[in-house]
Amino acid sequence: MIPPAVLTRLREHAELRMIEVGLSPREIDIARLFLRGFTQRETASYAGVSEKTVISHSINIYRKCGIHSRSQLFTFFFPVYAEPGA
Repeated sequence: MIPPAVLTRLREHAELRMIEVGLSPREIDIARLFLRGFTQRETASYAGVSEKTVISHSINIYRKCGIHSRSQLFTFFFPVYAEPGA
């Protein structure tokens, strides 16, 4: 289990990265749901928008972060886990 203090630091790091790359408040909401493991359909339902809207937001998130996949989203916001031996 990850200690609460470590989880807090990871969340703070992710939030700062979201702001640094210029995500809009709605894109931040969508990115948070993706990072919690929500599918596009679950994200749409939870956020009260269509799947098409979620896809549009995800395209913008990926473009702003310079990434191309959900797995890259995780390593972009939590790079410590992308390092060998982590």
